[in-house]
Amino acid sequence: MSLTPNLDKLFDISMRLNKASVYGSSNPLVTRELERAVHSINASLRNLSSQRDTFDHDTDSLEWEAYRFVGYFQLEFQELAVLFGKEEEVEKKRKEEEEERRKQALALAAFTSNHLDTLEDEKRAEESIETRLQALRIEDKGEIRRLKRARCKMCRKNSKLTEENEKLKEKVEESTRLEDELKTAKARSEKAMAEVKVLKG
Repeated sequence: MSLTPNLDKLFDISMRLNKASVYGSSNPLVTRELERAVHSINASLRNLSSQRDTFDHDTDSLEWEAYRFVGYFQLEFQELAVLFGKEEEVEKKRKEEEEERRKQALALAAFTSNHLDTLEDEKRAEESIETRLQALRIEDKGEIRRLKRARCKMCRKNSKLTEENEKLKEKVEESTRLEDELKTAKARSEKAMAEVKVLKG
């Protein structure tokens, strides 16, 4: 907040009065009132300027004088003071609307930026997933080829085992046959020996 609000207000009134007098008015009465107000406010500023050295740059004293001049202006030129008050309200509202639009623009820009970042993240995630899927497809193809080779190898091994099993079965059957023949021969031999003993006896 300014330390010299009345001085600031006096300078602001002077600036706007001088600006208004340059543009003028279609109403002669308003034009004359403006000219009188400009003369009065400029005289007040000259008075303040001349008193600055007297007050030895005392800000409080200058601020008090400015307060008196502003009060005099508001009493002497009430209609212009009301007009300036309305202008201040309009200016304040305009600044508030500009600030609101600026905030909305910043919020929209932030939202758009975040949305774009989100879309970019999603795109990168999709690309990463697709890359991983391609890698998995390649791995799957390699695994399928490996399994096919293993299955062929197993088939060949099973075929070989089946062949060996058949041979082993034949050998077992041959062994069983020979064993039966051996038992039969042994029984015949024992019977013959028994008959020999009987004959000798």
